[in-house]
Amino acid sequence: MKLWVGLGNPGRKYAGNRHNIGWMAVERIAEDHGFAPWRSKFQGSVTEGVLDGEKVILLRPETFMNLSGQSVGEAMRFYKLTPDDVTVFHDELDLAPGKVRVKQGGGPAGHNGLRSIHQHIGEAYRRIRLGIGHPGHKDRVAGYVLSDFAKADQTWLDDVLRGVSDGAAALAGDDTGRFQNAVALRTAPPRSSTSSATPPKARDTADKAATPPQDDTRTPPSKAGGSLQMTAERVRGAFRSQGISCDMLGSPFMGRLMPLIAARLDDTTAVGARVLSWPGDIGPAGQSIPLRLTGALHGLVLEGLDDALVATYPPNAVDDDTLWRAVHGAMTRHEARLMAWLDQFPQTNEVRRAAALLPALWHLDDVYGLPLILSEAGASAGLNLSLDRFRLQAPDEAGGPADSPVHLAPQWRGTAPPRARTLHVTDRAGVDRNPLDPHDPADALRLMAYLWPDQPHRLSLTRGAIALAGPAPQAGDAAGWLAARLSGAWPDRLHVVYTTIAWQYFSPETQSAATAAVEAAGARASRTSPLALLMLEADGARDGAALSLRIGPTPPRRA
Repeated sequence: MKLWVGLGNPGRKYAGNRHNIGWMAVERIAEDHGFAPWRSKFQGSVTEGVLDGEKVILLRPETFMNLSGQSVGEAMRFYKLTPDDVTVFHDELDLAPGKVRVKQGGGPAGHNGLRSIHQHIGEAYRRIRLGIGHPGHKDRVAGYVLSDFAKADQTWLDDVLRGVSDGAAALAGDDTGRFQNAVALRTAPPRSSTSSATPPKARDTADKAATPPQDDTRTPPSKAGGSLQMTAERVRGAFRSQGISCDMLGSPFMGRLMPLIAARLDDTTAVGARVLSWPGDIGPAGQSIPLRLTGALHGLVLEGLDDALVATYPPNAVDDDTLWRAVHGAMTRHEARLMAWLDQFPQTNEVRRAAALLPALWHLDDVYGLPLILSEAGASAGLNLSLDRFRLQAPDEAGGPADSPVHLAPQWRGTAPPRARTLHVTDRAGVDRNPLDPHDPADALRLMAYLWPDQPHRLSLTRGAIALAGPAPQAGDAAGWLAARLSGAWPDRLHVVYTTIAWQYFSPETQSAATAAVEAAGARASRTSPLALLMLEADGARDGAALSLRIGPTPPRRA
């Protein structure tokens, strides 16, 4: 008997994603070879059939990618198989689109699904690596794998899936050479320019399987009615989705903790009951309930208030059962505190954004050569108002004070930035709807608690920026504040207004009024009192934010 696993994420939202090519492969095998109907089992869905006289179980884990190993381990133990009997079909960034390779054993190579499987059954299983290509830079990987195949990909994708299906019998007989040949016969020959492409079935078959994941069997039955049960499932889904995002953004611990909470949270604690019944939009675009809860837990760890929880957080490494016992216990031991933190929106002040702003300010120093006035809208705790006190490592030199507690060392691509230097700032101020005071211990804790526990460098940068911070930003609406801030004169200085991932959160009315205030000030600006608008904001692309700069008036020529 063989166990073949197709990796992917459950739900119609993910059905056509590059990350789901493993699911597509086992679905094509099941369809082409007359396997039994899919049924729910092992925290996923399974079907079975016979290939080359060998019984083959096909499994689609529905735990989301990060916890695939739970489903695989459960199925392997049920059928009394060994890792040698397991084959995993998965997406491979390091292979060109359309390439397929077989590998026995080895490390997970950064793949979260494989990492989870390693934790549950070891590394001796076989992998079918299905190439999807690389987006070119690691910062683009998350958006790339969680986006659908393009229309231009459908022809080669269909060829790969047909080839895998054609070679399935050979693979069941452990003839990997014949399996590879079957794939090559589909993918290698050039297509005639006069032939018509076969309509791809990958998306269709994925859609058929895109049903909501089943409730985790470890969660006690809901004591509430059907509507509350539906709310609880939405909450679990929000935690699972947040886990995928965290993992893709470089936090394996959060990528593990989020789906663990999704699977095991129940209503036996007041905290659990409140979270599971939370109404409205609970995802990152709404009330961010997963980040509220995990930020509250991290706050306990940062203050050392729960020894059992501290012992399970990075840099410590424990199994899922131990981690969950500590989390569940903390919900009971610190109920009042956690309930209070659930009332707060997550709030951070990402210091690393200064790495994009500082080269722009160096450029403005080249253009005007004037001291700076800094005005930040949506400033949070105002940490980036002290960016002239940060040390930024450029490709060939560094700018800023050498003894700064904030050292930024980003990866540089493209044209080299202007010459690094230390800036002269004469005045700085910020505004935020809900400003935090970095000198208030409670607010400083919030700034760090919503950072991720396995990213100590971000914590270190934030602590350093708190040490350098000036007064807290003013509380208020950005538009009114800017109009007042820009109403006076600033002779022989350059006034820089800037935002970093804040504009999108302003109301349309605030955006319109703030734009009018800046444009009115720009009309009054002169060559000896110029104005610059610097914005690091989302631009609709998947691979980050765009940096834009507007200046006025036209600067004089400098000798």
